[in-house]
This record gives sequence, C-alpha cells and structure tokens, in this order.
Amino acid sequence: MVVMSHDEFSALADRLRSAAAAYYAGDGTQLMDDATYDAGISELRTMAAEHGWTDADDLLTQVAGGQGSVGRDGAGSDTDGVPHEVPMLSLDNAMDDDELQAFFDRVAHKTGVPTDDLAWVVEPKFDGMALSVRYHDGKIARIVTRGNGLVGETVGHVARHVSGIPAELPGEASVTVVGECVMTHEDFAEANRMRLEHGERPFANPRNAVAGSLRAKNRDYRVPMTFIAYGAHAPAPDPTAYTTDPMPERYSMTISRLHNLGFTTAADVVGNQPVARGSAGAMAQIARIEELRQTFSMDTDGAVIKADNPHIRDAMGEGSRSPRWAIARKFAPDTRETDLLDIEVAVGRTGNLSFTAKVAPVSVGGATISSVTVHNVSEIARKGLRLPGPDGTAQRVVVRRAGEVIPEIVGVADVSPGEDKTVPFVPPSLCPNGHALDTTGVIWSCVLGRDCTVSAGIRYAVSRDCLDIEGMGTQITDALVGSGIVNDVADLFGLRVTDLLTVPRLGESNATKIMSQIDKARTLPLARILTALGIKGTGRSMSRRIARHFGTMGAIRAATANQMAEVEGIGPIKAPSIVEEIAELAPVLDRLEEMGIGSARNMDAAPPSSVEGAVSESPVAGADTAPSALPLAGKSVCVTGAMSGALAGMSRNDVNELIESLGGRAASSVSAKTDLLLTDDPESGTGKAKKARELGVEIVSPDEFARRYMGGVS
Repeated sequence: MVVMSHDEFSALADRLRSAAAAYYAGDGTQLMDDATYDAGISELRTMAAEHGWTDADDLLTQVAGGQGSVGRDGAGSDTDGVPHEVPMLSLDNAMDDDELQAFFDRVAHKTGVPTDDLAWVVEPKFDGMALSVRYHDGKIARIVTRGNGLVGETVGHVARHVSGIPAELPGEASVTVVGECVMTHEDFAEANRMRLEHGERPFANPRNAVAGSLRAKNRDYRVPMTFIAYGAHAPAPDPTAYTTDPMPERYSMTISRLHNLGFTTAADVVGNQPVARGSAGAMAQIARIEELRQTFSMDTDGAVIKADNPHIRDAMGEGSRSPRWAIARKFAPDTRETDLLDIEVAVGRTGNLSFTAKVAPVSVGGATISSVTVHNVSEIARKGLRLPGPDGTAQRVVVRRAGEVIPEIVGVADVSPGEDKTVPFVPPSLCPNGHALDTTGVIWSCVLGRDCTVSAGIRYAVSRDCLDIEGMGTQITDALVGSGIVNDVADLFGLRVTDLLTVPRLGESNATKIMSQIDKARTLPLARILTALGIKGTGRSMSRRIARHFGTMGAIRAATANQMAEVEGIGPIKAPSIVEEIAELAPVLDRLEEMGIGSARNMDAAPPSSVEGAVSESPVAGADTAPSALPLAGKSVCVTGAMSGALAGMSRNDVNELIESLGGRAASSVSAKTDLLLTDDPESGTGKAKKARELGVEIVSPDEFARRYMGGVS
C-alpha cells in the first residue's frame, strides 16, 4: 500500500497539475512520461480514498486523454464555457491484467451475472481530445470540447474541417454524439508541413496539435483532423425527441447505428470485432488491439472495455468521476524517461548545423532509442536541455516516438527538488570543421555553406532520390572529393573512367558500370537535377513543383523572389533564400547547361526505373509529347500507403514522380479538388480513403491505376 503524509500528497498533486498544464495548455512539453503520470494519479486516488483528502479532487476529476482548456492548476476552465447536457466522465485505468480482472469481478459481484456470461465491447483508446457534437433537426447545432467534464469550450468553427463528422443527419434527427478528435499520422505530417510553410514552429505531438487546432479561430489555414464517435444520447429534457428511430440500447448496436449515419467509429480502425463474451474473450480482444496498434493510422495508448448490455450499465451506475461499467486497459507507454548523455553537433551537405542528443538506451514503443534529433539551439534552450555535470550526474528527459516512428525529446522530466549538478549546453562558436557560423536564423549554418562539406553534398547528389548513380558509394565519393577531382555536381558529369580508376581498389569493370550510370543520369529531367543541387529549402517534391512552375533552368535562374513565391508551398518567406542560393550556384549551373544537363523537356520527373518500360508503352511518350496529351493531364492524384501489384516496391516519391511524368499533379492531401486517390487499401475506412469517400473522390488500386494509365502493366 502507498504510504505518504498529507504534505507529500499535496506536493505530488502539484507536480501532476504542472505536468498536465504543461502538456495540455502549453506547447506539448511533457514534464513526466505517461507511466509516471498514471502511477501518480493512482497514488492520489488511493490516498484520497484512504484519508478523505480533497486537495486533488480537481485533478482526479479530469481525464488525461480528453482534457480541454487547462488553467493554472491543471483543471478544466469553466470561464464562459458551455455546460454539457450529460457529464463527459473520464475512465478509470487498469494498468495490468490483475487490475482488469478485479474490474470484471466487481461487475459480476454487483450484477449477479457470472463473469463468463458478461458481454463486453472492446475498442482502441484513442489519444486525442474528447468532443460533444450536438445535432438539432438533422443539422450541427454546436461542437463542444470536454473541458472539465461539466463545462467545455465551443469549437463549432472546425465542423467542416474534421473528417468523420457528417454535416447533416437524415430526417430531423436531434442527438448528441460524443467521441475523440484525433490526428492520424498522415494528418500530423500534413499539419506540420502547413505550419512550416506558414513560418510557424511544428506541433510537438498529435494530441497537442488537436487541442491547439480545435481552439484556433484566426488561422488562414486549417489542418486535417478526424473524429471517432464512441457514444450518443438524446438531448434533455425529452429523451424521445432525438429521432423517430431511437438509438438501440446495446452499446454495440449504438456504434453500428453511428457508423451507418456516417460517423467514423473504432470498427473503422481496428476492423469489426464481435462482442466479447466473458473476461477471457475481452482480454483476447485487448491483446489483438495491442498487437495491431502499430498498424493503426493514429496513436492509441490502450483499450477501452465497456459493458454492452444496458441493464448491466444501469445496475453498475456511475461515480462522480467515471462510469463503473467501463474501464481503460493502458498499454505500455510510448514515452519513457532516460538520461541525456551528450548533444553532438554536425554540419550537413548545405552547411546547416544539426544537433543530436545521445541518451542512455531506452525502449520506447517497441524500439531501443539512443539518439534523438533536437533540431536547433532554440529548441535546446526552449526545452531546457543540459549536459551531465563533472560527477556524471545526467539530466532526466522524456523521450517519445512521434507516430511510433521518429524519436524525440519532449521535455525535461520532473525530478525531486535538490541541487542541480548538470551543466548548461554551450552552443558552438565555430562549425565542426572550424569555420565561422551564421547564427542570424533559427537554423545555424557554416558561412562556407555547401563548400564546408563537399563530400556530404556529393553523396546526396548521387543518391537514389537525386541522380541515382548506382555503385558510387561513400568511399568512392569521399576519395574523389579528397583528391580534388569532384567539387560540385557538374564535376560528376565530367568524370572519365581514368578519374574513377584513381580511387583505391576500384577496378575497371566497376568504373565502367559507374560511367554508364552517369551517362544515364545525363538524360534526367530538370526536377531531378534541381534535387541533386541540394538547394536549401527544397527537396524532391519542392524541386518538382519549381520545375513544373518554370519549365526550364533559364526561367528558374531568371526568377525574382516574388515569382518564386508563387510556386506552391514556397511563399514569400522561403522564396528570397531559394533565389539567393540559385544565384550562388550560377557557375555550376553554367557548366551543367554547357553539357546539356537538365535541358530535356521537363515532365516534372523521369519515370522510375521499375516502371520505365511500362511508361514507354503508354501515352506518355517522350520529350515532344504535349502535356495536354498525357493520360493524367489536368488531374490531381494523392497517394497513400505502401504500393503493391504493378507498383510494388515503389516509394511514395517514386509514385509521385510517375504521376507527374504522366501529366498529373501529385497532391499531398485529399481535398475537393483531388481527382484520384491511389492506395493499396481502397476499402480502408480511415484516413485519406475515408475522406476521399466523404468527398466523392475516386479511389483506385495500383493495378487499376496501371491498367488505366500505364498501358495495362502487371
């Protein structure tokens, strides 16, 4: 049993309030990991029940995963709020199977129904923000955040921008639907892309991104979000008025009805699961969800178990904080505390400095993490990161895998008061190669730019996404740069076999193969040559947009900052630096032009090698083909998921280049202007496929795409 004094109880409550306030009301910083927070809440509940202490009632009433506006003390704010017709309660947590079995036994004892006869609905516990959507006469009347469970904030301005919320219900239905607003992994990536394009700092994590985006009313852009419904009730005071065909009583039937009305539900994410019979059946479904969570398109941190039978729910009733007929079984957290050991500084191909935190190896979300990107000096300072002191005492930090893929440090762990023996991180005064730094921007860089790290720039230029010169690995490029034979991209196209033979242990046969790859790269279109140049602020996708917008290298070189800003995704902030760097590359561009590199008729990209023959047989044709004659001319195509069939093995970039070589426009998200969604899973009920169906966008599989636009390749 937990034993603590009242002062210790109050101190723990204050720490948990601070953690909740920082996470939900701030910028997404975590002062403690999920497991520590959950354990702290459990301790508070135990001691509050034991001694009747009420200091933490506000904290224990709120729910971590669905909290709305948070005040200084971490509790939901009720200032100028909207009262909920029915309180939006939180859920008690079961941290292991023993606690879960104790819950099943309590329900069986209270209701008199044998444990094995109880029916349960098991759903993923989504990591987002709870909303209440009120319909009146079939139309949305208001959307309100959970807030403190009794009062929330109105956020009706987002109604048209959240997938999974039908704009209207059939007939004159009046009903309140509750659910979780989340960001899928694709939503989160798109949201951060939009943030960066508008000169704003990226979101820290999907849950925080949802909270901030729901409240944002004055943005000139809207980020994608998804609503997952998990309940409904009639508006007070007349429970018979909400529909002529009331929602069924069983919870499973209610969810089915919501799905039929056009709401996204848990079944759309995890697939249909039968109602579980008994504790064994429920635990089996929990295990299935935990096994599948890596494949879900959004973050989940547990499973929710709810009694299906309304008579069981009535018999169990509800407490002041949570229903007694439902519980959340938490999974192993995707955030963990560990020691920050060092921050390493490196200089990249364009001269930009990168900062990497080395941490004590820790398992997060199924992977062992030891290195984490910390972006820049401003981010290091904002998160208060410090290095180990002389005695080796290290700072405790919270590490998370964003989207269960990319590791990040989300903040400094909340530690017990005491002497801080760590030392500040001192930003470098010179680049790692000893040259002066330009520190005027958020991203620090070497004043020599790409000349500081020629080898890194050449390695990037010959990579698959750029010139795709197979066989020219790190040892060869470093040797050519070290000997002074290659100093820029143009030098690559001036290489001879005799130059390659100067590389130690490189034979004539391999040198000849590399030369054939270089000759092949000479015919690449403008977009790929631009990518190889490694212009700051661009990449493969942006290079395609620039090439499509201007058409020729001459037009790109002559473009003003205002003209460059007209390119999709660039804008007035990034344009001047891109124009400036193109001007700095003039000598290299002159030599490329003399060799005819990048002067081929630009169809945005050359067909990827894996489908080269297929495209040549289709109506794409070659340099003289008019864009309007291409099979995808004028069409906007969005790609999602891994490819199979005719496009198996192709990356997202490969497919986007293929689309543009066929005359289409590769879109990053689904909108009303999208003509096609290309996906390996056309029947998916979530993410872009779900949104495409809602908007009436045609969905095609890779094989259908090949048959229709690539001459029936298989």
